[in-house]
Amino acid sequence: MQTTKSTVAQTEAYRRLVLGLTQRVMPCLKHTGTSEPSVPPTTAEPAPAAALRNEQQQAIDVSNADSVAAAHASAHPAERSPAAAAPSQSHARSLWAVHSPDALLTPAVKQVLPHLRARQLEDGFIVMTPAQELANAFTMLLPLAYALDTAIQPGPTGAHVVAAAVIVHFPFSFFYHLSCALHPDRHPVLNNMWCKLDLMFIHVAGACMSLGTSGSLLWLGVNLAFNLACAWRIWRWCNGKLERRVCRLLCAAGYLAPIGLHSAHLLDDALLYFLLVALPFVFNTGLKGWGHALSHVCLAPFAFCVITAGAALPVPHAEPAAWFVQGVSHLAAMATPRGWAH
Repeated sequence: MQTTKSTVAQTEAYRRLVLGLTQRVMPCLKHTGTSEPSVPPTTAEPAPAAALRNEQQQAIDVSNADSVAAAHASAHPAERSPAAAAPSQSHARSLWAVHSPDALLTPAVKQVLPHLRARQLEDGFIVMTPAQELANAFTMLLPLAYALDTAIQPGPTGAHVVAAAVIVHFPFSFFYHLSCALHPDRHPVLNNMWCKLDLMFIHVAGACMSLGTSGSLLWLGVNLAFNLACAWRIWRWCNGKLERRVCRLLCAAGYLAPIGLHSAHLLDDALLYFLLVALPFVFNTGLKGWGHALSHVCLAPFAFCVITAGAALPVPHAEPAAWFVQGVSHLAAMATPRGWAH
């Protein structure tokens, strides 16, 4: 009888041990996705006790997750997991969106802004907006005004020759930029007749200006041969952008170099203004397309220096240039409202 009681007690202790192990192992198996082990059939635990144990286990799991998150938060940013770093990155992006310069603009300004910024094509050319092209066209009136003012100077001198060259180039530059403003869908350079004419007459004007600053027909002949060759290559469009820019630089050197023979002070001023003309043109992309108009604005004092340099030179056969400048100046005066009144 005593042996039977001890056997029953051992069996009951074994049953309680198995039940306790099962209750501890089961939550871990559920988290790892492992199938439940088969256990000997035992008496089911009352429902309130099982619910209480599940709540205790869930509280332990939540506390462990909070401790892991706190450890990640205190770690060095480079040691954080991608999942933990993602919220901070999205928060940084949201802060940049709020504090960026474009976020401070009003909706009306945001609608106008695309019309004021140039865009770059895949081939590297800059497509300026109609507003920028109109600015490019009308800023060419500034050097034209200095050229027309030469009509009242006594002459004929080299100043009239330089002024005539500026006047001859003006319509090709003006109508090129005006056509780009009226037809923004066209390529600004490729297969553009106005662009070719603008570039060609830069060289024609440069050759004429070399006569106005030197007073030498021989120097005119040298510059004329070089610039006509450049104009011919532009007409055939068989040169690259670098070659065209280098040729324009040599063209400018052809009429700037003789200034140093007569006035070093005027040459220094002309070189300074030429640098101010060239830099905005070269860095037009960084200036969002407004460098071209700024370059035209700087053409005004540059033209003034070159015209002033030619004013002291008697130039042979300069009478036709003087008559041309005076005639254009008279037509321009008639086109003003004051001219209409007369």
